[in-house]
Amino acid sequence: MTDYLFVSSKEHLDLASSEIEVQTETKPKVIAQGIFLISKPKSSSVLEAKKFGFVKQILLIKKIFSTKTFPENLENIKLENSFKINILGNKSLTTKDLANKIFLTQKNPLVDLETPTHNYYFIFENEVIYFAEEISKNEDKPNERKAHKKRFNHPTSLNPKFAKAMINQVKTDEFHDPFCGVGGLVIEGALMGLKVSGSDILKSLVFKAEKNAEDYGLKINFFQADALSLKTNHPTIITDLPYGKNSFIKQDIKTLYTKFFEHSQQSTDQMVVGMTDEIDLNEFIKDTSWKQMKEFKIFVHKSLTKKIYVLKNQRTK
Repeated sequence: MTDYLFVSSKEHLDLASSEIEVQTETKPKVIAQGIFLISKPKSSSVLEAKKFGFVKQILLIKKIFSTKTFPENLENIKLENSFKINILGNKSLTTKDLANKIFLTQKNPLVDLETPTHNYYFIFENEVIYFAEEISKNEDKPNERKAHKKRFNHPTSLNPKFAKAMINQVKTDEFHDPFCGVGGLVIEGALMGLKVSGSDILKSLVFKAEKNAEDYGLKINFFQADALSLKTNHPTIITDLPYGKNSFIKQDIKTLYTKFFEHSQQSTDQMVVGMTDEIDLNEFIKDTSWKQMKEFKIFVHKSLTKKIYVLKNQRTK
């Protein structure tokens, strides 16, 4: 059995749990707040923490102890090269005390608290202790890609963490964003290794998106187009729908949304859409072939709460 622990940042746990489940194609088991156990993910490619929005680390479970007998049998643990011991979920046992006990069981142990080649964790949860090794750490720095740090900014741009988690709500190798703005969502997809494209009704925004992408060494297919009359088909659409006074909207927002969901049902199989929680999604998809699969509520700031929806197209193929 090969089991892993996905350690989240403890932000938006429902969104984090869902992105883990979708990408590993395995139902996560919560073993502690923000820590999810995954058994046998279908692909090793998902064992990269940086691909996730709200995953900090991925650990490989090496052994499971019972709290009734711990810390006996520590001699059965083999620590490789230089190592560091970490404890999660136990305030009564210090890392130093446990590390000292383990040190005595090892042949030629080499402790390195600064740059260890192996990071080991003891995670205490009820009557079980998971001994695990860190195999992937999320060293991505999404805060450095926040809207105000890009060459061209836009007030409605998504936080990169949310963008990554939003993209991970579906299993796909490529997606299109028909309301791309200055390109934030599409850029995150490209950095995650996906085939992406973006379009916007404003030529000025397309230009800004291209320049923002270039700053990250990316060449992305951005083009000018009205989302209500896109001619091309895309397997997946992921987009943050325009809203508020900072968005360019030629018609009232309800008309825009109605026409968008009607048009997109002919050109894509699945969508992830973000929109303000003041608007009822069912009003726009009730007469379409779209079916809501998931819904997440996200507090952005005191005057804005958003919802992220995952939609599947139920049309006859």
